[in-house]
Amino acid sequence: MIDDSVFFYGQNMKEKNWFIQELLPGGKMGTETDHGKWGHAYAVQFHYKINHNLYFYGQNIDTNYWFIQRLHDNGTMGDEIQGGFWKYPYGVQFPFKLGQNQYFYGQKISSGYNWFIQQLMDV
Repeated sequence: MIDDSVFFYGQNMKEKNWFIQELLPGGKMGTETDHGKWGHAYAVQFHYKINHNLYFYGQNIDTNYWFIQRLHDNGTMGDEIQGGFWKYPYGVQFPFKLGQNQYFYGQKISSGYNWFIQQLMDV
């Protein structure tokens, strides 16, 4: 949700393509605002907001690569602003807010069950 607009993000895991489409009142699909194709499929994804800035996070659980991209007010995907490799694939990840701070939780789903909580920063 950006201001008064609501958008839907979808990804085809096999084809590795994605799209963003506006949702209209009454549950109808509006205009596609953006689309593309990832180099890999990202099984773990979420969006989060800090101040008035929206971000998109994804991790490929086969390569452990993760990235953060901006989401623009018009429902389009921005540039990648950060990325790297986690030591493990974290099959459970979600954002949460405490006070004015944004965090996310990650948990490894195979042996060891390592987990972490990390603060997300505004860029």
